[in-house]
Amino acid sequence: MCKHGSLPDSGGGNVYAADDYQILEENDYKYKVTAEGACILAYLKRNDTTQVTIPSTLQDGKTKVIDIGARAFMNCKASSITIPSSVKNIQNWAFQECEATSITIEEGVTLIGEEAFAGCKKLSSITIPDGVTDIGNYAFYGCSSLASMTIPGSVTSMGYNIFDGCSGLTSITIEDGVTSISGVFRNCSSLTSITIPDSVTSISGAFYGCSSLTSVTLPSSITSIEQNAFRECSSLTSITLPSSITSIGELAFSECSNLESITIPGSVTSIGGRAFNECSSLTSITIPDSVTSIGDGAFQKCKSLMSITIPGSVTSIEDYTFSWCENLTSITIPSSITSIGEGAFGESDYGECEALKDIYYGGTQAQWAAIDNKAELSDSVTIHFTNGSNSQNGNTGNTPDNNNQNNTPGNTQNTKKAVTAVNVTYKGNSVNNKTLAIKTKSKYTFKAEVSPSDAVDKTVTWESSNSKIATVSPTGVVKGIKKGTATITAKSSNGKQASFKVKVQSKDVKVTKISIQAEKKAVKKGKKLKLKAVVSPATAKNTKVSWESSNKRVATVNSKGVVTGKKKGKVTITATAKDGSKKKAKVKI
Repeated sequence: MCKHGSLPDSGGGNVYAADDYQILEENDYKYKVTAEGACILAYLKRNDTTQVTIPSTLQDGKTKVIDIGARAFMNCKASSITIPSSVKNIQNWAFQECEATSITIEEGVTLIGEEAFAGCKKLSSITIPDGVTDIGNYAFYGCSSLASMTIPGSVTSMGYNIFDGCSGLTSITIEDGVTSISGVFRNCSSLTSITIPDSVTSISGAFYGCSSLTSVTLPSSITSIEQNAFRECSSLTSITLPSSITSIGELAFSECSNLESITIPGSVTSIGGRAFNECSSLTSITIPDSVTSIGDGAFQKCKSLMSITIPGSVTSIEDYTFSWCENLTSITIPSSITSIGEGAFGESDYGECEALKDIYYGGTQAQWAAIDNKAELSDSVTIHFTNGSNSQNGNTGNTPDNNNQNNTPGNTQNTKKAVTAVNVTYKGNSVNNKTLAIKTKSKYTFKAEVSPSDAVDKTVTWESSNSKIATVSPTGVVKGIKKGTATITAKSSNGKQASFKVKVQSKDVKVTKISIQAEKKAVKKGKKLKLKAVVSPATAKNTKVSWESSNKRVATVNSKGVVTGKKKGKVTITATAKDGSKKKAKVKI
């Protein structure tokens, strides 16, 4: 009965009459009254800090208050609010940006509208009663003081991002009855665990950005893990998918940087694009024979992945599927593959799988040659034909027997080169002799590079000076154990080495400095200029930045740091750390 649009004003009096409703001011409220009941249009004492108990009827004792209208209590300063059982609907924005710490909703409400409690930063206690069936988009957005929440089983419709930005939410109970979860808990950065009831059949974007989530229990009722479901759940180390799941959507586990293992059940038939993008701790994964399609970039930037087998049920390897998998040494490809996409194994100047040495192909040389292959392979990659055919190198088609005889095994002429130096990098930046802050229980993947690049033995071993402070795996993955300082060393087989120190702390590593790199500091009207923000330390938990232009009429800048010239003039472009450190860098264009 309470529409979201504007209504006639009472003209300064306390009653406005129309054919089917009247506008009434009574006590501290302005109402729209119809034959159905009364809707609160506005609370007239929004600046009072006293407790508010909303009346269940008008003064006549007969007309029930059944709706709380759009923006009725917006910016209300009351310390607590009680909503009576007579109310059926809480409309969009009804309590947006209120300062109440406690809101009591008595049983009777069925609808909570979009952004109904959004921005209530002080709200620490609220209960969604049984009987609520619909919760609108962003209903509790930014309620950063909420610590726990129960979603009753009566809820049949949930909008997206209902609890987005509820950074203090640590505990959530979802009662049996809810059937789908879509974007509900996005950016709930303090949420550590959750149990999903048997009634849920699909999850889409539900836990995107839940950076503290360490464990999830998935019921056998779930049939699909959809787009962005667990994206950026950077504390998630393992997850078991039930055998009821048939599909894993795009970006489902993207940027789960500490995910070490996942079991894909034999029921899954498709893995979406970039599903495991930037799962940098994932060392191995088994793809079952049931999978028929793997999307583009599915395992892109899985920097700890060392080998993978593609099942015979798959017919194509899509674009950039394994790009930036810098520790991937071998891939097994079935004869069922008919096409290999662009950059599937990276390219020489863009995401190359530098460690890739062996491809084991299930068909003949003739079958391999018939593949629609757009991928670039280094000559150092050997393709082995498992049916007994001769192997060949990379894209050249040469068999090992056709190569320079000085490079054949057993010929030790002066072609062998010894390692002369070791360089350790993190995210492409050298860390030799540096001290880096890392967090306890977090993992960081470092890379050791030897010089010269054609050294005969590139083997590197890793060691920590104090494994009680920080450990390091054989592949360079460093994990903080407890507060303190340790030295990490990468050593070649002939004794050359590089070291750096890690300072382990219990708090998240924050950004301490940002610098902006630009090829030039001018851009023509209608042209673009790419800026790069370099964040220090590279081990900061959140190295993302936001971009801002001081004058959008002169030049704009998008979220990726691309500046577009609009008209002649000067403008300052600012990059700001997104981790709350407030660190900034500026450049004048």
